[in-house]
Amino acid sequence: MKYLQPVDYVCDITAIPLPDASLDAILCTEVLEHVLDPMAVIKEFSRLLKPGGKLWLTAPHGIYIHMEPYHFYNGLTEYWYRHWLPQYGLTLNSVASQGGPGRVCVIYAQGFYDAWRDWEKTCSTPLRLVSLAGRMVCKIPVHYVLPWLLMRFDKQLSATRISAGLMVAATRQSPAPKQPPS
Repeated sequence: MKYLQPVDYVCDITAIPLPDASLDAILCTEVLEHVLDPMAVIKEFSRLLKPGGKLWLTAPHGIYIHMEPYHFYNGLTEYWYRHWLPQYGLTLNSVASQGGPGRVCVIYAQGFYDAWRDWEKTCSTPLRLVSLAGRMVCKIPVHYVLPWLLMRFDKQLSATRISAGLMVAATRQSPAPKQPPS
């Protein structure tokens, strides 16, 4: 993949080489679960945003581990955002769920299927063939029937407690609040 414009910075997300209050907006998608200290990232984003600047985040809420070994947090909840964003001078404007209990069930069923396939690769040939036959019987239900069926329930079931991820919008307060100690 080739970028239309060159990448400006390759740096630690907690130490972006830009001046304080230099950005009008920050979009950060599916990153916080992969950093050692997500609070330090929020602090850095707050430093970079101008007063009134917008922050948009997405992160998993209920998902299995991915991009190993760089997956440090699982389930950044609405309560996490409600606690930490104000600590760093950000007003939480909205939190919206991505998918609900049905979608999460599908994610875990497909994760189980993937783990089964990975285990199968370690088996002896006779066991591998038996496993493969069983897995093929499950393929259509897991990848087609369950998503079609279970995700239909998401409109009726609450996604507050169980969702695949959260979309968060926040605004940088003005003036800058006192930062909590590092």
